[in-house]
Parts: sequence; C-alpha cells; structure tokens
Amino acid sequence: MSPTTWFVTGASSGLGHALAEHVLELGHRAVATAPVVAPLTGLADRHPEQCLVLQLDVTEGRRCADAVREAEEWSGGIDVLVNNAGIDFVGALEEQQESDYRAVFEVNFFGAVTLTRAVLPAMRARRRGTIVNISSMDGLASLPGNGFHSASKFAL
Repeated sequence: MSPTTWFVTGASSGLGHALAEHVLELGHRAVATAPVVAPLTGLADRHPEQCLVLQLDVTEGRRCADAVREAEEWSGGIDVLVNNAGIDFVGALEEQQESDYRAVFEVNFFGAVTLTRAVLPAMRARRRGTIVNISSMDGLASLPGNGFHSASKFAL
C-alpha cells in the first residue's frame, strides 16, 4: 500500500500533534498545520521527507486555499483532511463579548468548512479522499459556561 497524505489542522499540540506523529510513524506523509509552527519542528526534523509544516490560521480563507495548494504540490494530493483546529471560550453567556463567541465559530466551524471546500475539488477529481471533522461531546451535551463552544461543535 502506498503512503497516504494527511492534512492535519491544529497540529501544534494535543490530538492533532499526536495524530500527525502517529501517521508519520506508520510511514505516511503529514502536512502538519498550526498558527504557530515552532512546536512542529521536532516532527519535521524526525521525518524530513514525510512531513511538511505549514503556518495556518484556519480563519484566513486565502491562506487556507494556499496551504492546500502547497500541500497538493508537495505530496501529489491530499488523501485525508483532518479538521482538528479548535478553540474554546468559557464564561456565562451574557458576559461574553461578541468577538469572543464569533472567534469560536470562525475557528471551530467556518475554518473546517473553508478547508473542506478547498480540498474537495481535487478529491472529487481523484474520486477518493476522506474528511474527518473533530467535534466534541460538548456538541451533544453542554456544560455551564460552555454554550458557544458546544454550539460550534454541534454545528460541525
């Protein structure tokens, strides 16, 4: 089986970083993305031929399109998109600022939509590809002070 290319957002820590590392250890390629790429240098150093690190803020539409194009040129095509990037904002609903809850939706929902739209044309042309959206149990059952995060994950 030939190696697949995984495009993972939010790969600087947590699940995204662990997933990118696992994919690389299995011999596949990973395009590891994050707004701050310093935490990803170790992955690239350990897997220089298999890992492409890209700075990416998923709320920047043009940058999303550019990052997908760079990844496709580097790898020949993205096989798996993992929409993992996410943020949370905890606080009472009436105490949150509009900019806070809009930011949660921009990253958690609209960022995933933007990247999905960017990878679909090439996946459709190749007639294959997988899109994984990382949501949360919060999307089904919210906790006090976490309503907007829950709503964004439910939307996803």
